[in-house]
Amino acid sequence: MTTQELVEQLQAQALTLPEKERLRLVVALSDSMGPGVEDDVAEGSSLSPAWQDEIRRRAEGIRNGTTKTIPAKEAFAAIRAKHAR
Repeated sequence: MTTQELVEQLQAQALTLPEKERLRLVVALSDSMGPGVEDDVAEGSSLSPAWQDEIRRRAEGIRNGTTKTIPAKEAFAAIRAKHAR
């Protein structure tokens, strides 16, 4: 099985999980990413060039400190609270 096939299989399986479990998976995967990964993802994706540029711009803002960030736990808590209504 190729890496691409494995990714597609994992994605299909992940999409069958309940929303709460998918969110846990997103957090775990996000926490495991290193710097510069956005370039690899953007170049190998079906994203439009505009979105690829946006990803790079946002990542650069985070790297150079011009973009204010919040911890993932806070962001996901806010998302959960918004959708729990």
